[in-house]
Amino acid sequence: MTENQHHEDEQLEVIMGLIINGGNAKSSAFEAIQAAKESDFATAEEKLKESNQFLVKAHDVQSKMLINEANGHKTTVSLLMVHAQDHIMDAITFKDLANEIVELYKKLASQNSFIFNEAGKLIPGFLFLVLFMRL
Repeated sequence: MTENQHHEDEQLEVIMGLIINGGNAKSSAFEAIQAAKESDFATAEEKLKESNQFLVKAHDVQSKMLINEANGHKTTVSLLMVHAQDHIMDAITFKDLANEIVELYKKLASQNSFIFNEAGKLIPGFLFLVLFMRL
């Protein structure tokens, strides 16, 4: 294996790590919203923390890439690299929004018992109705 092939393999491994961590972060954030929808706020918080841990891993990889570039080791910007960075940005945005949605469900659970069924589960469809009624 040539040095160039080795470098390309390392870069592909980094890119795939970014995509995987970004995807896992977004999935965990989505699971947090689903748990909050079911009034399972402990699981929602756990999933938000899990999402953040995946994003920290991705951020660590990005930091290493920046340090390498600052030290003169240029990174080839490929379509896969752009795709990986897009995954990370999307996951960060989704996690931030998931945080807000979980907080909304918590607030609704504490203030509006009339939108919960007898099992304590939020009745689907009422979240936005209640939010618009308050505007």
